[in-house]
Amino acid sequence: MAVPSKSKKLVPIPEDILKRMATLASKHGEGTFSFIAKTLEEAASLLDMGISVKDARNLYLLVETLKKTGAIVMPGELIQQLLSNLSSTGRDKALKAAYEMGEWFGKYILAKTSSGGDSLEKFRELMPLYLWDASEFIISNEERRLKVRYISPGQTLERTSLLASFLEGVVNAMGYKTVSKEVHRGIIALDFLKTD
Repeated sequence: MAVPSKSKKLVPIPEDILKRMATLASKHGEGTFSFIAKTLEEAASLLDMGISVKDARNLYLLVETLKKTGAIVMPGELIQQLLSNLSSTGRDKALKAAYEMGEWFGKYILAKTSSGGDSLEKFRELMPLYLWDASEFIISNEERRLKVRYISPGQTLERTSLLASFLEGVVNAMGYKTVSKEVHRGIIALDFLKTD
């Protein structure tokens, strides 16, 4: 007994996208029609879960970036225990390391957007995925000024301070100098000025 095929409809697709999909299908060893159908099915599954394709892409980029930096996922409670037991010298070293890691991340964003794209926009897209515990994360810019605001009531001062150093490193690497920095338990307010 033959299996009935699903009904098909014609959908106009811009020619450049169709060519791109055909090239990708060929790279994956699939026919263009089945590749497009499978891709649309996967996109629909994401949308059914309430996740945009753009957010899924950005989350993937974030995870890949974190893997490249050697990041590991650890329970916050364990990180807090380690931070609480650091001496003042150890805390200073941790803050410096967080800043340097932020610089690397900022340079990575610049490199990824150098062939076209807005590094600040990419930063805006990626950070809310990275900061899933934030109740508020805002990046606003006006002319040469940039403001970063973060609120997470459950964060400790130690973890908030590390994050502030990381964020400062990211933004400094993207060509902004720090004008003011306020850090309290669960609250970060950073102000920057474009240097070039």
